[in-house]
Amino acid sequence: MLVLGRQFCEIIASAPNRRLVASHPVYQYLRRRYGFNLKRVTWESGEETNEVLLSELTLLLKEHPSTLMFWENEPHPANVARLHSMGIDSLVFDPCEGRPVAGDVLDVMQQNWGKLKRVVSKLPSVNARSFKVHPVYRELGVKYQIK
Repeated sequence: MLVLGRQFCEIIASAPNRRLVASHPVYQYLRRRYGFNLKRVTWESGEETNEVLLSELTLLLKEHPSTLMFWENEPHPANVARLHSMGIDSLVFDPCEGRPVAGDVLDVMQQNWGKLKRVVSKLPSVNARSFKVHPVYRELGVKYQIK
């Protein structure tokens, strides 16, 4: 698990000033533990969103522009299309709140790491001055640099 934690830190350290949006509060642990630059809304993945929720996201994006939203499960196709029209991609990042269908929690987190690694370098940067070194980077011996 420490190796996986280090891998998550290395992803974020390679792109410390990338902003992310999460569809659910369950992802706050990524912000707290690994220093993800993450804000959240509260959308259910299987339900089509409404204008009120879209307005909340629009306001959030004004202060926290992002091109990637994390989802617990496959999002409703209408939500994916709506977000895509706003320039936001969707990424299923399974928080593994229950017992996995196959494998174990570590397998699920390895899959999440692989998905995140593929997309994080494509995320646009923001002002690097706003980045603060997260203590877990030092704890795990991760080298970081602001790009």
